[in-house]
Amino acid sequence: MITNAAEPRLDNRFTYQLVEQWRRHGASVETFEFPSSEGLPHDLIDPVSNPPAVIERSYPVITKAILRSTA
Repeated sequence: MITNAAEPRLDNRFTYQLVEQWRRHGASVETFEFPSSEGLPHDLIDPVSNPPAVIERSYPVITKAILRSTA
């Protein structure tokens, strides 16, 4: 689960409550949170609407998470 502490539209507390529920039911859930100090926008993926700096920061984290989940 990847979250963004600078997310202006969501309250990540609910996301982490869901993660804890999954874990209590035996799911192995890895988490990563982009710190609010990075000031990243809501959309971390779209290369068209984001400046290169957002993609350069978010893509390696997202790619690493995907590769770990398929290993």
